[in-house]
Amino acid sequence: WQGVNFYSLSTGSQFEYANVKYGSTNFYLESSDLKITNSLVSSADDAAIDSNESSLIVQNSVFDNNYYGINTTKGSLVFRDNIFTDNDFPAYVDYETVLENGGNSMFGNKYNGIGLYGHLWRVDFKKTFYKDIPYILFDSLDVNKNSAVTIEPGVVIKFDDNVGISNYGVLKVAGTEEDPIVLTSLKDDSYGGDTNGDGDASLPFSDIWDADWDGIYYDQMSHDLELRNVIIKYSHYIFFGSVDLDIEKLTYDNNVNFFADRGNITINNSDLRHNSNCIYTYLGKMTINNSNIKDTRNGVCSDRSSLNLINSTVSDGNWMSRGVSIWSGRETNIVGSVISGNGNHGIYLDSASTTISGNFIFGNGRSGIYMATSSPATIVNNDIYENGDFGIYKKTSALGTVEAKNNWWGDASGPYHGTLNPDGKGNAVSDGVIFDPWLKASIKKPKGFSSVAFIPGIEGSRLYRQGLLFENQLWEPNRNDDVRKLFMNASGKSIDTGIYTRDIIKETNTPVSTGSLGM
Repeated sequence: WQGVNFYSLSTGSQFEYANVKYGSTNFYLESSDLKITNSLVSSADDAAIDSNESSLIVQNSVFDNNYYGINTTKGSLVFRDNIFTDNDFPAYVDYETVLENGGNSMFGNKYNGIGLYGHLWRVDFKKTFYKDIPYILFDSLDVNKNSAVTIEPGVVIKFDDNVGISNYGVLKVAGTEEDPIVLTSLKDDSYGGDTNGDGDASLPFSDIWDADWDGIYYDQMSHDLELRNVIIKYSHYIFFGSVDLDIEKLTYDNNVNFFADRGNITINNSDLRHNSNCIYTYLGKMTINNSNIKDTRNGVCSDRSSLNLINSTVSDGNWMSRGVSIWSGRETNIVGSVISGNGNHGIYLDSASTTISGNFIFGNGRSGIYMATSSPATIVNNDIYENGDFGIYKKTSALGTVEAKNNWWGDASGPYHGTLNPDGKGNAVSDGVIFDPWLKASIKKPKGFSSVAFIPGIEGSRLYRQGLLFENQLWEPNRNDDVRKLFMNASGKSIDTGIYTRDIIKETNTPVSTGSLGM
């Protein structure tokens, strides 16, 4: 049968405790209104409800075995506390529909989410994403300069292939610690479940060139922005074009690019890891505070920009990755941070004015610091040790000398230099580096607790870190530098994220000196 149709003269219609089945379209609305509660709407050939420029309210109802559960174009839709099973598209809603929703559940559908589609570039609108089942964006969301989008805490949005968000207006993405916002691939089942309904048949993807969904573009016309307590995964980019924004508690994981073009970007208390390319700023200013950048190719890149890297960690880049790269930098301050385990240089420096102080720079594949600039730099009160080639290397074409006094080089005898300190057992330095006087011991331990606790009756774990060629046992220690690698930061977390356990200490495998015992 054809179903029940409501046209422009129809107002005030309600269905309650109804069972409506087997229509071509069970309910069709054209410029009208309808309220359905406590009902079963099922087995439609096309849509259980098809609403066009109408006002639709659906509550406490069940939608089963339809192609579309609810399909709307423009108008408004309020749907709460409904159950959707065995539909292709449980809810398929165009961007121009004013949507209010919550408390719905979906399972056993082709897509277990609220599908959004359409194009809004020439439409002024205000849209809120409420916490509910996941949203699926099948078309890109374009927010023009007169429009505003708010994403509330706990929202999960999944993006179809090559879909993203372009913002020229207001975009507020503000989760909470208890209820972060998640923006990820439709193929990512780790948040919101199996939204595309294919089990493990499709897996989320990103590599050095591409990823599942486009990402987020912030144009210079963007304003009144918020980005905090957000998880972003498997995107091609997040791009800031001449935007000023403070980012708080961002998890940016398995993406391709993070690009700030001009503008002033501050990243606080964030975790950026497993990304294909560096956190990049161009002709702008970037400040990174209390954040962790791990397993990200080339870590942080500052191109003709100002960079502040404060109390942060940049670690474990691949064999060709630098930790921090500065090209024609305006001003660079690297303070209280850990630069470790990167396959290339820890820091590559070509900057007009530089301060490097209070850092732990160790275990990088080539030089801890590679100086490619003749500009003055303050390099003081750092631990620089066990880097592959040099602790500090000054490029031969860079004029002048590098002032690097009062640093710890991994040994009380100071850094090795073939003529100036041939007995030094610490990390080597090249010509042109002024390193005397040096510190006889490590800089002050970061505040926190010891990484190793001795608890009677409980077997301890042996601790390791993979070096460039061999595995290094850190606990039990073979030397003082092993213990320094176990330092913690002010948050009680290890400053070296590459430490791991494998076996239990049953008896020590490290020789113990008995000389002090008179034996």
